Amino acid sequence: MSSARLEDVIRMERLATEAAEALAGASAEDVVRWATDTFGDRICIGTRDAVSAVYPVNVLNVTPAQTVAEQDEQMGPRLYSRNPDLCCYLRKVVPLEQALEPYDAWITGVRKEETDARSDTRAVQWDARREMVKVNPIVDWTQDQVDAYIAENGVLVNPLVYDGYPSIGCATCTARVEAGADARSGRWAGTGKTECGIHS
Repeated sequence: MSSARLEDVIRMERLATEAAEALAGASAEDVVRWATDTFGDRICIGTRDAVSAVYPVNVLNVTPAQTVAEQDEQMGPRLYSRNPDLCCYLRKVVPLEQALEPYDAWITGVRKEETDARSDTRAVQWDARREMVKVNPIVDWTQDQVDAYIAENGVLVNPLVYDGYPSIGCATCTARVEAGADARSGRWAGTGKTECGIHS
């Protein structure tokens, strides 16, 4: 790493640490405002399709290097069932990291209550693996707050949510959730896996 890049990484990490303290308990709107004011067009958020038609945002289509058929040919069929961590890494983590390369920060919809692995997440934090700032404006929201915000503001919702899929991942690793069950119980059902690796 060049000395200029190292200085930039140190500066950004310090910025994330200071913002985490300053924005502790801040509203989601204040966190997003800070992020857009601070990073301008050097920040991104992952969304696509209907969002690009409805909202005035730049939507990128992030895809893995190989199709499922190519991956099956190279690694054998159903990698998702034999090694779900590797499958998630190849199909989700690597493509996202490549898409994030030109940015200084990214915005997520991560919330503390979703999984135990997310319980220590802050509104702003340093993403050491990607060497960028990670902004989580709704980190402290409950599902009721999310639902209320969606209803009050007419936010687009993936139609699969209304069909029994409250947490959506890849088709092979996402199942309908029984009424009253944990929202993420349909992800990697029966494996004990709770994260794809993007946020861990």
